[in-house]
Amino acid sequence: NSGSSTINTLAGDLYLQNKALGGINILNGLITIDTNGNMNITGVLGAGTVKASHYTIKGTASVGSATLGSGLTQIEIDTPSMHSTSKVFVTATSLTSTTISVTSKAEGKFIVQIPSAQAKPINFDWWVVGTQ
Repeated sequence: NSGSSTINTLAGDLYLQNKALGGINILNGLITIDTNGNMNITGVLGAGTVKASHYTIKGTASVGSATLGSGLTQIEIDTPSMHSTSKVFVTATSLTSTTISVTSKAEGKFIVQIPSAQAKPINFDWWVVGTQ
């Protein structure tokens, strides 16, 4: 293969920093792995399956909290992570007997609605998940 290089071993696993004396830096910092095993990737991580015991969302573009005020039936949530094909999950965080629904999805915003106005405000969390 012209213009490329490879590293192969028949003797078992290939080790990089097997004494963990320093991290690994790939492509001038676009991918780094520190001595604790934490990996940072500047671009997009693509995978067939992701398995994790814990997830943390960085920033506030994909998750948030809001309040639908008393006497109102809907609220618009503006977020740059929202696209018309995104999935939106809402969970009430205050006691309510009414159904909370996402009734409209568009670029940069979605609408959360209830069937009829309530006497007390309804607090809820939301999470936007993109799809391809």
